[in-house]
Amino acid sequence: GKARENENSVVEFTQDDLVGLPEDFVQSLDKTDEGKFCVSLKYPHYFPAMKKARYPRTRQLLEAAFLSRCKEPNTKILEELVVLRSQLSELLGYKNHASYITELRMSKTPETVRKFLAELGERIGPLRDRELDVYLEYKTKECSEFGYENDGRINGWDYRYYMNMVEEKEYSVDQHKLKEYFPLDVVTEGLLSIYQDLLGLKFAEVSNPDVWHKDVKLFSCTDAESETLLGCFTWTCIHAKGSTVMRPFSVY
Repeated sequence: GKARENENSVVEFTQDDLVGLPEDFVQSLDKTDEGKFCVSLKYPHYFPAMKKARYPRTRQLLEAAFLSRCKEPNTKILEELVVLRSQLSELLGYKNHASYITELRMSKTPETVRKFLAELGERIGPLRDRELDVYLEYKTKECSEFGYENDGRINGWDYRYYMNMVEEKEYSVDQHKLKEYFPLDVVTEGLLSIYQDLLGLKFAEVSNPDVWHKDVKLFSCTDAESETLLGCFTWTCIHAKGSTVMRPFSVY
């Protein structure tokens, strides 16, 4: 939500703490007066660091900070939301919020959802266990090689790191190299093209739009068949150091 968008916390690390990360990524980070590198909790910093930072403590600190973002303001909002949802459900004659919200959707009842999740868990459980066993093999080998403590389990801060390692070593997938083949203009054009084809729409960029920032683009949206103007939407890309984040559409 809004609190998370305005969240600007960073976690400070030494160069040794960031071993394994691409050099261009490390050098793009801001530095403190003491020479430490500042890794923010924004996606362009967090996810690359969780996938490539070799030192386990670095990943652990990042995950703890990431999962604690905006904890105090959002806790108050969630506490109020739980009460309001309960009151609304009772006013409408439902046992609880789950009964109310599922009736509006394909599942229709909470019991259907629970049954589906239980059956799904039974089916994917063996696949998950085999995958985690592979990750643990890589972790055991790496901890032995670099002298890290091995607790014999794949923790939350280990998952993306070893998943990325398996992709690179067993499937030759290097996300850092892969992004070189997807420049922003190509990705933008391709994504908009998919929406137009799927929804039968036609998008056209508006020249010199009256928007709040020079990087914001305004597009008109018309029905491809009737050419009726349906509305407009904005498209925003936020450029962080070393990465670009596409913001969701704002529709008018």
